[in-house]
Amino acid sequence: RSRGLTGSFGYFHTNISIKYGTNFVSGLNYQKKGSNYLNLPIFSSTLKSVKITKCKISIIFIPSIFCKNIIIENIFSGIKIIICISENISIHDMLKIKFFCQKYKILFIGPNSPGIVIPSFKIRLGIYPIKYIKKGSLFIFSRSGTLTYEAIKITYKNNIGQSICVGIGGDLISGIDIKYFFPYFINFNLTKNILIIGEIGSEMENLFLKYKKICYF
Repeated sequence: RSRGLTGSFGYFHTNISIKYGTNFVSGLNYQKKGSNYLNLPIFSSTLKSVKITKCKISIIFIPSIFCKNIIIENIFSGIKIIICISENISIHDMLKIKFFCQKYKILFIGPNSPGIVIPSFKIRLGIYPIKYIKKGSLFIFSRSGTLTYEAIKITYKNNIGQSICVGIGGDLISGIDIKYFFPYFINFNLTKNILIIGEIGSEMENLFLKYKKICYF
């Protein structure tokens, strides 16, 4: 499900993902309910979308000022995975978002994330350029979008494909909690190697070392 599908940015990247092979089932826009974009129905509420389409994943392309309410609506409507492309969500809003995500065990990727790609299943949820995406065994887990793209390009040119690429977002507060969700990515059966890309001001590398004992890697 794409929140922001009716905007130019969301439309552009949702269209690329559909052509890549990703299954989108709906969009959401209160003012454009009942219409269709990319042959997908547009709903007025997340709850109605979930009830009708049974979707469990939501990707968000909307301006950051609206993200908090939309994300919390997603959580209480039954969405289990939320991917937020939007950047610069306020710290105050992110503290509220993270509280609810941790309480209800929601996988929140972002904000300011390029999304997630799983080549073996033709899943592209985000804004990754697909030119260098290739099925393989390297798991790329990154806080930097641009460095992720560069890593994908370099590994592709060296005949190394990806099992999963996840950009957790470059904003000050990241929604993802490595302790709870990193093992799900690490233990993906196609993953043989892992590349972690951190960023200045991040403790991600230290957290990985702290929690690696819960991962079969």
